[in-house]
Amino acid sequence: MMWHSYIRFRFLGKKKQEMAEVSRQKQEWDQEYRRFCCRADVVEKACALWAPENPGALARRYMAHVIQMQGDAAWWKEQGEYLDQPWFIRRYCLEHGLLLWKEAAFPPLPLRLIRPEKECRQWVLLKAERNLMAPDQGRVLLQCSYDQELYGLLKKLHFHAGEQGYEFRVDECSAPLEHRAAELGERLLLAGYGVSVEERALEKRILSGDYTPAHGYWIKETDSPECLRLLYPYDPRLHRYLCMLGARWEKKQMLLPIHCIDRLQDAIRLYDFRLTGEAKRLVAAWNSARESATVYRPRRSRQCLPAQAVDRFREMLGRAPGVLPDLEDRDE
Repeated sequence: MMWHSYIRFRFLGKKKQEMAEVSRQKQEWDQEYRRFCCRADVVEKACALWAPENPGALARRYMAHVIQMQGDAAWWKEQGEYLDQPWFIRRYCLEHGLLLWKEAAFPPLPLRLIRPEKECRQWVLLKAERNLMAPDQGRVLLQCSYDQELYGLLKKLHFHAGEQGYEFRVDECSAPLEHRAAELGERLLLAGYGVSVEERALEKRILSGDYTPAHGYWIKETDSPECLRLLYPYDPRLHRYLCMLGARWEKKQMLLPIHCIDRLQDAIRLYDFRLTGEAKRLVAAWNSARESATVYRPRRSRQCLPAQAVDRFREMLGRAPGVLPDLEDRDE
């Protein structure tokens, strides 16, 4: 009877947890849904970029399609904050046939100029180009004429020369993209350079300084699932400490075998190392494999010969070679 009660308690408890999770997701979905429905005017303004003659019609088609076709709570949770953004509306409408490619050409955006308080040394064009699959990532692009001091500033910020200007690739370790562009814009203004941007949100971040500095300590994946890569600002003491824990410096990067990750816990806590999503997956897989590892149990040791038998065997080996007594020829 007690066993049946235990099973029923575990089953009902699990069902209650599942129902609570579904209820929580539904509440989050409802919040994003209501927020989206209340922002029809913002969506219409965004649609004016792609359908300037009749933005209301495109906005109605777009919102009706989203409301009718998107019934997954996970989709609303992941995409909810981007539903009124022009770039997302353009991508969504193209994917679902609500907008033709010839209608979706990017129109020229008005430039917003920000000049330093003192004399302007040079005007530069700053752009933030988003990755459509990961909006917080992409690249920061700077177009300018060559200047030795400006080049030194960009080199410190890890920019490199590209086909369209100086660029910096923003990945998971340096995201969000808009914060990196705002940080560069502020540094340029402090150095005496005038900045031209296209997005109003980026202009506001530069003027208000509303950005988070990039985090410098990361653990990320490599091409090999057996190694992790450690990223950190140059620090000789930390470098030596990591080498003592099992890491090695190879091809201008610090590599850590994944089986040494437990030794790194103190360094992770002291320096606030963060793991990328793929690195977390690899560490979780390693921990799972370690917990389910096969246990080796030593076998019984083989019994040795008794000491007396060993002594007789040694005595036989020590005898001089000869004919056994039973085989000797005896003359009568």
